[in-house]
Amino acid sequence: MKFTRLKIIGFKSFVDTTILDIKSGLTGLVGPNGCGKSNIVEAIKWNMGEAGPSKLRAGEMDDVIFSGTNGRPSRNSAEVILNLELDNIDTSNKFSNNDQIEISRKINKNEGSTYKVNSKEVRQRDVQILFADYALGSRSNAIVDQGQISKIINSKPTERRLIIEEASGITGVHARRHETELKLKATENNLEKLEDIISNDKARLKELSKQSSQAKKYKDLSDKIRNTEAIILFHKWNNSLLNIENIRKNLTQYSDKADIITGKISNLTLKVQNSESSITSLRDSFQNHQSVLNKLQLEHNLLDKEKESIDLEIENTNNNTKSLEQELYKEKELFQNLSKQQTEITKEITKVIKNNPNKNLDLLKSNMEESQKQETEQYNTYTEAQNQLSNHNTKKENLITIINKLKIEYTNLEKEKYNNEGEIKILITKNNVNDENYNHDNEIRNIKTNLHKNEEVEKKIH
Repeated sequence: MKFTRLKIIGFKSFVDTTILDIKSGLTGLVGPNGCGKSNIVEAIKWNMGEAGPSKLRAGEMDDVIFSGTNGRPSRNSAEVILNLELDNIDTSNKFSNNDQIEISRKINKNEGSTYKVNSKEVRQRDVQILFADYALGSRSNAIVDQGQISKIINSKPTERRLIIEEASGITGVHARRHETELKLKATENNLEKLEDIISNDKARLKELSKQSSQAKKYKDLSDKIRNTEAIILFHKWNNSLLNIENIRKNLTQYSDKADIITGKISNLTLKVQNSESSITSLRDSFQNHQSVLNKLQLEHNLLDKEKESIDLEIENTNNNTKSLEQELYKEKELFQNLSKQQTEITKEITKVIKNNPNKNLDLLKSNMEESQKQETEQYNTYTEAQNQLSNHNTKKENLITIINKLKIEYTNLEKEKYNNEGEIKILITKNNVNDENYNHDNEIRNIKTNLHKNEEVEKKIH
């Protein structure tokens, strides 16, 4: 095996892609301290499958990625690709069919590493076994670190045995042997588990045989049940056909009845229309009569009030006539007394004139004038009282005539009220007839709904 090429991308101090062509012969790396010589060796170790960060001078595996500087930003991944050239083909190794092999290892932050051999993703253990077949590895003695020679000199026999086996190229065989031993242990464990499963299955076979016999019985019973159910359904189907025929007969009967009822309905609808037209006119007349009735009631109330007022006026006039008659009677008595006084005065005057013709003549004249004035005044009051009495009598007669007219109007109003009440009763009876027609319509609708339900039942049976 020969290393022919090394490609480093973002590993430790190698920010940019760095390619090293390793040619035949010895290849040396010369440079000052801190230039990255040991980083190249660690990159080869890391590519060979090194899993310990301490062996690579790192705290954790993500520290091998370039962390950045003041002038360059950090990277999120690192990759090392190593090209190998094989001298002889090992048939035990599945990757050694070709003369050249390309091994790459890539790491991403917080995601872990991925290995590829000839662009095919493989396990870490596969890469380690590949190098172990050629006595190489990240921790083999082929890579001599500082103090490695003193460790070999001072090593124990078991450690020397490992060094000799590594030099003889048996480490790959040991690794494969270890893997096969692990696989054998796993298969032995699996066989034990299979034996347990087989024993459990044997124990379950008896129960399963019982369950299978029960299942057969169940199938036989289920077949019998299905046959009986089919027979029952067949009888139900025959019964349903008979029911359908009966329903059809009933439908024909109901349809005939429905035709008769529809004819009646048409006649009733015509009657209803005619009655509605008459109802409208009757309603209008009812409203008119009711308005007339209201007016008549108002007039009746007004006439009652006028009658009451006239009765009060008649009472007042009667009272006034009585008072005037009393006054007239008093005036007559006064007039008679005055006439008597006048006759007496004239007699005295004649006596006085006979006895003293010139004495007290002026006094007598003045008395005469005053008595005449009083007589005229009393006559005027008498005439006024007679005039008032005649006026009151005329008013009384007018009021009596008005009362008679009101009585006649009242009787007429009573007659109109009686007639209007009769017409209202007739309208109410007609409205009741319309309500009976409406109830008849409801009965017809119920019959139609029953017919519709029967049709739906027939559809469901089909």
